[in-house]
Amino acid sequence: MPEYTQRLWQQISSCWSHQNLPDGQRFLGSVRINQEDTDKVLSVVGYNLRRIGSGSISYERIHERFPEPERNWLKILTFALSEYAYYYSGFETDSGIERGFWHGFCEKLELHHTDKIENSLRRIVGEGFELLGLVQAKRGYRYVSTLWLQSGIPQQNISHFSSLVQEFSNEYGWWEIAHTCYEDISEELLNFCELKHREWRTLINFLKASCSDQEQKEAEPISGQLLQGIAIIAVELERQGTLPKEIKNDNEREKVLGNYYLPNNFFLRNWDSLIQVLTPNQSRQGSSRRIFSRRPKPLSLVLDISDSFNIQLVLPEQNIWKKEWRKLGGTFCQIPEAAWEGSIPSKGELMIPEKVVDIKKVAECWIWQLLDHNHECLNEWKLEGIDSKLPCVVFNAFTGDRLNLESTDFTIRGTQEIIFFTPKCMYIELDEGIKILDSCVPSSITEWRGQHLKLITKQSSIDFHVKNTHNILITWVESLEEQPRLIGLKLKGKKSVYIEIPSLFYPPVE
Repeated sequence: MPEYTQRLWQQISSCWSHQNLPDGQRFLGSVRINQEDTDKVLSVVGYNLRRIGSGSISYERIHERFPEPERNWLKILTFALSEYAYYYSGFETDSGIERGFWHGFCEKLELHHTDKIENSLRRIVGEGFELLGLVQAKRGYRYVSTLWLQSGIPQQNISHFSSLVQEFSNEYGWWEIAHTCYEDISEELLNFCELKHREWRTLINFLKASCSDQEQKEAEPISGQLLQGIAIIAVELERQGTLPKEIKNDNEREKVLGNYYLPNNFFLRNWDSLIQVLTPNQSRQGSSRRIFSRRPKPLSLVLDISDSFNIQLVLPEQNIWKKEWRKLGGTFCQIPEAAWEGSIPSKGELMIPEKVVDIKKVAECWIWQLLDHNHECLNEWKLEGIDSKLPCVVFNAFTGDRLNLESTDFTIRGTQEIIFFTPKCMYIELDEGIKILDSCVPSSITEWRGQHLKLITKQSSIDFHVKNTHNILITWVESLEEQPRLIGLKLKGKKSVYIEIPSLFYPPVE
């Protein structure tokens, strides 16, 4: 028996293109064998499990049946489950998505499904994920979601999914999808499919598995990860002027996609139906911001340099919506911290106008909440405040944007002029490389004052005396960006992705 399992796994692994990738980066869907050979593997696995006896199958009995140190049988069983997930899982069951998957797998292998067998298979396949170094789902139906991740879209959903992606991209545009978080894409894609194609029940059930609900509070957003990856590829192909047909070949595709900044969980086994979808077309500009607009925009601390010079908390205009609010249509809501009241609409997004509040007292953290009529929190905005160990706040003198000091070395970067606010009782000592333009800028915070400072050398420092207990040396380094640049609300991440139309900032001319 060990010789047979070793030989079978060698045949399978010889077709696995990801075998030599680092642990945690491999997808079993990259094993390139046809469906006929997959059926033979499933038949072999089913035969050997039936020999144990359906009533006797357990985690321990399976281990006893295959006593080999290389655990090739474990790799084969994990591969068989991955192939079943791709070719045969249908997601249509009255007993729930996950339970239906295991019930269907047992049926395919002619085994009688029991809770004992299901739990044993879960435990075994979990070991298989680790042994093979596979990419794994972190949330939701952990085992089933990981098996779906191995190939991307199950075969019977590919045609409908490709059509849905085509319609969805026409509605929103590839750029919008490429820069939206997985969870938002998964939710919007499910809503879009239910609205346009209610008859596609198999695909809808797959999409539901990617969205959080009462059954699984935090789902693995597989559909969002896949669609974002496809969108990134579409954007890059169009930017580089590359035709989609050039990624149809498996080997060429690996080379091309290796240069793209794709999600870690992105893998798609079958590209045939999606090649046409990736063909460049003009997106509908009227809908190009709808997914972004539903996302709450962050709270920020700014200095009003155009008028009052007050330090202010600003909540940008919001157009937000969450599916949990569906039953709250027409009910009262409020943001007490901003003295705003409104009502949740029965249709469309909740519109909240820009709210600005002058800051009169310091806080280590500012929290604003959107409350419903029962004072339950519907959404929360948090902003880091002013640390009591470093009681100061610094703003760019040209834009009014807050400059966060780098906590490791207390460094100011990015501008040659700042407005530096501290309590009046604090003493600061300026190095000779700093010029005082205004020594007394009024502050909206009680018992605080500001100074308008300019850096006149490449580097200087501010010696900040904190409550006569200790000193903090703040380094100020010459900006490397004294050139026109875009400013505005951005998403967090490595790339500059704006969620509002940015403005062009020109640094002052000497």
